Amino acid sequence: GRAESNLRAYYTGELVPVERVTWSARYRGATEYVIVEVQNQPQWVAAGQIAVQVQFLCGEVYNNAFSTEDIEGVQSTGHSVQKALWNGQVVIIRGGEKYTVTGLKIEK
Repeated sequence: GRAESNLRAYYTGELVPVERVTWSARYRGATEYVIVEVQNQPQWVAAGQIAVQVQFLCGEVYNNAFSTEDIEGVQSTGHSVQKALWNGQVVIIRGGEKYTVTGLKIEK
């Protein structure tokens, strides 16, 4: 509609306007997600699932979640791909091997 064409005309270049970023966690044993107050410094989060939701000004919403469990013993089966925190960084687990989010294999 007209609002969408006005938004497109206003936002040029590669940047996309974000209205809100919300972090939440579902801790181990819980059934509900709770909001995580993000600090501008490293912080501890209990084991479980971390989720992020990005709401763009245009109305689109992006959701993603990954595990904060200890992944030392995780063995991925088949072609499943998992995301987890390991030593403070997000890693991808594919076929039992760990990779950075940019696809570089992490040597043990």
